[in-house]
Amino acid sequence: MASYRWINGQALTPIDMFNASAGRVDPYFSLFFRQAIPGTGFFPNHIEAIVDLRNLLAQGCVPVLGNDGHTVYLVQSARSVSGGVAFTF
Repeated sequence: MASYRWINGQALTPIDMFNASAGRVDPYFSLFFRQAIPGTGFFPNHIEAIVDLRNLLAQGCVPVLGNDGHTVYLVQSARSVSGGVAFTF
């Protein structure tokens, strides 16, 4: 599954904070893979590999200059990679 949802770069909070939109649409460019793994003698037949990639282009960073002179970045959607294995019984 792939999605791209543009959000105004100057906005500090996402427009759809509670993801009330239909389907799974994350801010900016995201990919989600779910692939069945063939069973072997050791593993059962119902195993799936899952990879979730969010905000691949690292968009949506708003730089703000703090009182101490350091730059702080406000991010609506952090760039992240997560994965795992799902077992179905």
